[in-house]
Amino acid sequence: MRKLLILLAIISTTILVGCASTRIDNLRKPVNFLKRAADYASPRGVRRTSLNGRTFFSEYFSRKGDFSADATRSKYRAYSKITILGDSRPYDVTFEVIIEKRSGRRYTRVGESSKLAREIKDLFRDFLAKRPNNRDLIDDFRAF
Repeated sequence: MRKLLILLAIISTTILVGCASTRIDNLRKPVNFLKRAADYASPRGVRRTSLNGRTFFSEYFSRKGDFSADATRSKYRAYSKITILGDSRPYDVTFEVIIEKRSGRRYTRVGESSKLAREIKDLFRDFLAKRPNNRDLIDDFRAF
């Protein structure tokens, strides 16, 4: 019985670790740098931002994962939504990819793609990794 519980715990842990999240928590970077990273990670560039400047909607791309293909008028299209959460450091960033289907002249939301969201999250992390640690001396300065 005990071996069965240990085996079950190992399997459940493996499943939880294997499911990659589409969120990055506790980022201690300046918000302007996170905005540049969101612009970099948005496929085909940023289409629009929210009024508070913390949510970024990308241009439309193919739902099959071709970020370079323009899918503005195709039957199925996808776009990414990157949101910076928190009013001060540390910030959290969420990644979503919404898939839409055209019916007539309108598009309706038909689902999400966590696989594409993880790819965009990886682009975001790559941008963060390229940044030198000592770049924002004044913004990162702590007196005590």
